[in-house]
Amino acid sequence: MKCPFQKSEGLPLKNLVTGEILYDTLHHSAKATNILCNEEFCSGSSMGLFGTADRIKAVEEQKQASLFTEAQKFVTECYNEWGRDENELNQRLSVVKAEIDQTGSYDLTPQEMELGGKLAWRNSPRCPGRIQWKNLKFFDCRQTNSLEEVFEAICRHIEFSTNDGNIKPAITVFPKRTFGEPDVVRIWNLQLITYAGYAQEDGTVIGDKVNTEITQHPRYPQFEKLGLEWFALPAVSSMMFEIGGLEFPAAPFSGWYSLPEVAVRDILDKQRYNMAKPIAKILNLDTASATNFWMDRVTTEVSVAVLHSYNKQQVTIVDHFKQADQFMDFFQSEHEIRGGCPADWVWIVPPLSGSQTPVFHQEMLNYQICPAFHYQKSLASMYRPKGQDLPSFKATAKALVFMNNLFAKRLRERKTISIYYATETGASKGFATILQKIFVNGYVSKAMNIAFVDTDEILNPDSQEIHQAIFIVSTFGNGDPPTGAIKFASKIKDLMNRGKRLENLEFGVFALGSSAYPNYCAFGKFLDDSFHKLGGVRILPIGMGDELNGQDDSFEEWMFGLGHLNDVPQGVKSHLRRLEQISNQQLFEQEFKWEVSNKYIEEVDNMQHVHGKTVRSVKILNKQIVANRFIHLELDVSEMNENIRAGDHIAIYPRNDTNAVTEIVGSLQDLPAKETPVKLSGGTFAAPTGTLEFLLHAFYDINGLLSARDLKFIERFMLSNEDVEKLHILQKSKTKIPLRFVDLFKTFPSLAIRSEDFVGRMKLTRPRLYSIASSPKVNSDGKKVLDLIISTVEYLDAKGIPRKGVCTSFLKSCNVDSIILGHYQASTLFGPVLEDQSRPLIMIANGSGIAPFRGIWQARLVRDQNENHVGATTQDLLFFGCRSFKEDLYATETKNILERYTVYSRDPDRPKQYVQDAVKARKYKILDYILNLNAIVLVCGSAGMADGVKTVMDSFLEWEGLSVEELKLTKSYIEEIFV
Repeated sequence: MKCPFQKSEGLPLKNLVTGEILYDTLHHSAKATNILCNEEFCSGSSMGLFGTADRIKAVEEQKQASLFTEAQKFVTECYNEWGRDENELNQRLSVVKAEIDQTGSYDLTPQEMELGGKLAWRNSPRCPGRIQWKNLKFFDCRQTNSLEEVFEAICRHIEFSTNDGNIKPAITVFPKRTFGEPDVVRIWNLQLITYAGYAQEDGTVIGDKVNTEITQHPRYPQFEKLGLEWFALPAVSSMMFEIGGLEFPAAPFSGWYSLPEVAVRDILDKQRYNMAKPIAKILNLDTASATNFWMDRVTTEVSVAVLHSYNKQQVTIVDHFKQADQFMDFFQSEHEIRGGCPADWVWIVPPLSGSQTPVFHQEMLNYQICPAFHYQKSLASMYRPKGQDLPSFKATAKALVFMNNLFAKRLRERKTISIYYATETGASKGFATILQKIFVNGYVSKAMNIAFVDTDEILNPDSQEIHQAIFIVSTFGNGDPPTGAIKFASKIKDLMNRGKRLENLEFGVFALGSSAYPNYCAFGKFLDDSFHKLGGVRILPIGMGDELNGQDDSFEEWMFGLGHLNDVPQGVKSHLRRLEQISNQQLFEQEFKWEVSNKYIEEVDNMQHVHGKTVRSVKILNKQIVANRFIHLELDVSEMNENIRAGDHIAIYPRNDTNAVTEIVGSLQDLPAKETPVKLSGGTFAAPTGTLEFLLHAFYDINGLLSARDLKFIERFMLSNEDVEKLHILQKSKTKIPLRFVDLFKTFPSLAIRSEDFVGRMKLTRPRLYSIASSPKVNSDGKKVLDLIISTVEYLDAKGIPRKGVCTSFLKSCNVDSIILGHYQASTLFGPVLEDQSRPLIMIANGSGIAPFRGIWQARLVRDQNENHVGATTQDLLFFGCRSFKEDLYATETKNILERYTVYSRDPDRPKQYVQDAVKARKYKILDYILNLNAIVLVCGSAGMADGVKTVMDSFLEWEGLSVEELKLTKSYIEEIFV
């Protein structure tokens, strides 16, 4: 009888912490294998659960007979992945069939091999680091046959993948196996780089009983006396790569180490270096008894040492907590995309702190699908007699099948509702997950990323089946859909243009956005309006959540509205109503309290604690005010260890205005002792420690907006009916003028609130991101230096009150040699542009939007000088808009570096023009750059400017059958927008 985990219809996999159940259907395509189990025992934790590749091969004749079937499966998967049409697929399959009929085998194209290598990694059930599978680099060495060529290929692989410590995943594939003939290339090492082991006459081993960079310890320098070393690159070299029915016995592949692999499995395991007791000795630990947990202490300290060592040498390594979180994201995503994820729980759960990681509590299903990597017999075992195959078990199969069928029947009786999310930062995914956990109380429900679903499945005008769906979507940049939803938005526009209807769709939309942008929640509004115009039926009105003002509260309010609909299952209604009651109770029962701290905590440590970022001290070396509107800063960022690139960002942690803080403190009740450091308990996020004035000055957002729930809470502390009535009028006003914490006491003079209750409603002040305005450099004093150019922010709010930007005001008040706090943040937009130096750039900016472009042109200039380029054959283009000639930033610097076009909007001596006017005037040059030179368009600046540029660009791109949206899909048009 087969193992009950081999085939099932939607096998349920439960997360024992969240209660969420995923249903695995991907295992239906699992490869038939000789699982080493029988009726009496399960070998799920056996190293060779599926046997070696030799067991999988079966008989040569059988293999040959099934070769085209396997080839057809894989090639079809490739062409589906690439979006090729059926004619192209059939042509390719006919070539493969003819090749097999003529020669008994066939060859895959390099593109097919590359995708196959990525899929083999994606399919590897024992690898917890598969989230990066799309980034695998493929080296094609199938024509290699001499020892020298093999050695050179391996060296190239190691050099590429090691990458000076910034590890890149890679696979090198050598010639395929021809049955009946000796393998052309076979690598007997378990890994490309290993330490040797020499057996001694007394049974001991010098070296690795099968293999570290120099291992140091930040707290125990005596670790260095042990001389422990490990290498940077784990490159598995002894496994066989199976793809499309073909076998490649030599296909070394590499990624990066996870911390427990080195610290626990390599250094401490008894069958490896067995260093536990020697390390315990230098830590002065008693090893006579296990009950003092000396082994746990050793394991922790070795892990600290390894992580410290790799980080110090700037070699990529991932700790087990981060890897477990990444795997859970991958696991969820794979179920959304493919309906399953093969995973070997025994290998996925780390050997260190296993139950403290989320993977420990997740049920998994272990099976093999192709392409795949398989174990092969070792050199020594090739000459041992073969043992007989172990029989498979069947003891519990009938019971499991019965329970599964019963469960499936109950699920089929439930209604189905789909939850789709579109996200850039993960916020909409978080809300979708919350909703899905509630819906499982009465629906068959899944939360799915729009980027990974079949749009025709959702938007099918010919379907007769009612489709209920909730869409939780964010808006990206200047009113655009998130990257993963661009195709979905295009499909909707296409249906509207063709006059199609979606009368089978019952929908609800919750839109996320920022009210700081003019096109607030634009993508969500677009979906709601389009679905309605296409004939869809609204389940409930659109909800909108402002990231600047109570987004969580807005989502809760919208979500609770679902509980009042007639057609919602009773289980879901009950759950929503119970949550609503709890939420209202918590608002008034939440108790904030000051806790006195016995010690002073450094501001840097405080910031790191509450923000979870690697915060560092930054020194202002130079400061200039340009045209009374911009601040140019030269910063010493030597304490930042990251590999900072042009186009990346520095986040600055601002301080609030001292006078405003003093006014607030003077209005609060029940203040903690003035010089006593305190910490607020009862909140929902990590709290900083310090005196009240210091906390309000450096950590809490006194300029933040109050949400509806905040106002409901604050109302209890108003002593006059006049203030209460004023609040009610403001709440009912159609204009909904927002209220800020800093203005509360001026607006409501009778407000008498305890300091802890007031501070408890605030959020933390967010760090402000600024694009680096230079190529990172080292000055004459050996300092790592970079520049920022920042627009000062001054405006009138909705009440006509003058406001200033919190961070720009703070920076304007700072002096040279001042120390501020910041952290580095890599850019996912402009940063990667530097990696492709071959394509010319069309840079479009206004105001301080020029900042990242200055870094990029400086980096390109350095490159040209280092590579002895006399001059680029094609100059990059810069279109820049500013108010007046005095604000023409870096004009002198760009001479002879790039082709620059500057326009002025408020200069009395020059015609009034905007950036889009300059773009329109040079449309033929821009088209030439895009069509013939494969240029990348980079836009950085205000939302209004970006909108105008997009409109103009679309007007002439249309001549060539193109659009900005299409260029965005190929990363040839990239925007970074600010307000």
